[in-house]
Order: sequence, then structure tokens, then C-alpha cells
Amino acid sequence: MLPESARRRVPRSKAGVPPAGGFSRASGAGGTPRSDRGGSSVSAHLAVRPTWTCGGCPSAWPCDTRRAELLAEYAGAHVSLALYLATCFADASEDLPQAPAGELYGRFIGWVGLAQTR
Repeated sequence: MLPESARRRVPRSKAGVPPAGGFSRASGAGGTPRSDRGGSSVSAHLAVRPTWTCGGCPSAWPCDTRRAELLAEYAGAHVSLALYLATCFADASEDLPQAPAGELYGRFIGWVGLAQTR
């Protein structure tokens, strides 16, 4: 294992993983999510930790609006979306130890397969 000083620093989003579009190089260490569709768009519906509520509405995260945004952002990359949400699920499990695992699973991961069949 590399010593701490030799490890490469990777900017992280609030959910703990890089956003799907990556970070733009011009944005620096804080990073702004990059959109390959010509322009940068940042959702107001981001997760607020450690409560895992939506920052854009009073719903639990991911809210219906964020789910639609994630499906559009990860269009054609369903495995990447599932991996991102699995990471969020793991983080939420740590932040919300009293929440039933099945409930968190449905909230973070279970909806993805249903959305793909519509």
C-alpha cells in the first residue's frame, strides 16, 4: 500500500464518488460536474448527508426529479448508474443505521430496474 503522501487525490461529490460526467479540469479540486451534452448543469436535487434528504425538495433522496435526472445522465450506462447508486446505498447504510436495509435498497437501487423496463 502506498503511503498517504503518495496517493493521488480524487475529488469526490457529496455522495462520495465522482459524478457521472466527471469533473471539468478548469474547476479545480472542488470540481463542478461536467456535462458532455454541451454545457454544465448542476441539479438542485442533490443528497444532503447524513440525513439523505433532497436539497431541492422535501423528499427523501433520490427524489422522483433526481431519479429522472440520473436516468437521463446515465442513459446507455445502466451499470454505471447501478454502481453509483450502490455506493450511495452503502454510504446511506452507514449514515442511517436505524433504517431497514430493504427500505434503503428499494430507495437507492430497486427503482433502477423498474425504470429501465418502462
